[in-house]
Amino acid sequence: MFSTRPTIGAIQLGYEATRLGVYRSVEQTFRSIIPAPLALQSMNTNTITAWQGWPRRRTPPNGGWNWLSWARQFCNDIDRFEVAIWSKNDLCGLALGSPSRARTNLNVHIVEGAPWLHPLRGWITPLVLETAVSYGIAFGCTWLRFIEPNPRMRQQLNTLGFRYVLQTNRKLTPYSERQL
Repeated sequence: MFSTRPTIGAIQLGYEATRLGVYRSVEQTFRSIIPAPLALQSMNTNTITAWQGWPRRRTPPNGGWNWLSWARQFCNDIDRFEVAIWSKNDLCGLALGSPSRARTNLNVHIVEGAPWLHPLRGWITPLVLETAVSYGIAFGCTWLRFIEPNPRMRQQLNTLGFRYVLQTNRKLTPYSERQL
């Protein structure tokens, strides 16, 4: 008898289709208000190659992330949240995260904008936020969390209705969260 359960490949294709749908929806939302070409994509070898051309002027947690290392860490999570933000041939921003095991939270672990004056300067956080909200809703998450945001990001998130949680119980990682 044949199994009616979907294969891992089919499940992975479903997640990729969901990400693509979210990207196209967010692009459509922002296309009329951003004065530059915009393309949202999953991370791939072109993304890493473009990132490797970024000057190394910053250090974590204020950017300067090793995106190759982070991409490798998340590559086996088929339900991962990822977005590479492009304007024409310029990689302008990146973000990575994942839903919690119970799918109550979508956790955004790292966000970074390119360290130069690029065409989408000032739009990376709103684009990541909208993409994360749409992705979280698509997977039935209740909360959107940015894990260990630096002070500048935390301030931006506070103005967007997030609350900062400095945990004192079993987990010590602080985060900013907002209900979806």
